[in-house]
Amino acid sequence: MPAQELTFVDTNILVYAHDASESHKQPIAEALLTELWRQGTGVLSTQVLQEFYVVATRKYDPAMSRDLARRLVAHYANWRVVGVDLPSSSRPLSSRK
Repeated sequence: MPAQELTFVDTNILVYAHDASESHKQPIAEALLTELWRQGTGVLSTQVLQEFYVVATRKYDPAMSRDLARRLVAHYANWRVVGVDLPSSSRPLSSRK
């Protein structure tokens, strides 16, 4: 059986899926996330999880509770999560080996 392709999920997809004020985009984002959960092919980064938390707790109107935002971040952290790190060529010279 061929391996399924993974799908990287951007912050906006998480934001739209959990923002009730996005009446047009919310169901589309929810359907995409539901399918990725079903297939087990969703991937996101630590940066996406951090950005989602900030948007949900500071920019939603009304803001999402910190507790709910933390639970959602933990929920999505069950997917493949890519850590964000600078390549060695981007680090300051003093930290290169």
